[in-house]
Amino acid sequence: MGLRCLLICLLVALIGCGPSTKEIMNSWKGSHVSSLIRSWGPPQQVVSDGAGGKIFVWSDSIYLPLTKGKTETRGTYNPYSSTFNSKTTYTPPLVLEGDKVRMFYVDAQGIIYSWRAEGFINDPDTDAVLIGGIVVGVGVLLLIANSQNSYDFKY
Repeated sequence: MGLRCLLICLLVALIGCGPSTKEIMNSWKGSHVSSLIRSWGPPQQVVSDGAGGKIFVWSDSIYLPLTKGKTETRGTYNPYSSTFNSKTTYTPPLVLEGDKVRMFYVDAQGIIYSWRAEGFINDPDTDAVLIGGIVVGVGVLLLIANSQNSYDFKY
């Protein structure tokens, strides 16, 4: 469990190491949309902006497993009656799922003039808080799940 918590904490720390979504998106302002398409690949959608330009939309789904699923059998032995009771439980994996959408507003000449990002994005101001809260929650759940009665044992 200690290694898993260390890896999750390391992941949270690394989120802030790269450029933020704001920095990445701003770097495309003033560029021709063809350069963006060469770099990111084709958009999932292109719609009119209502002013003679277009909105290019890229979207991704995020699937980040935080824990593995596990099957566990616990038993209790009653020394007075020499009986053994066991129970097998399955704990599903804890997964962070979400979508991120990045939109670029492009004028009639093909120049990017604005952008918008929604969902799970690489932004230290939002993601670190979100993932930090999830990590704390997972840590508390793991502590609760691992607290055992002194008469319980795993086999």
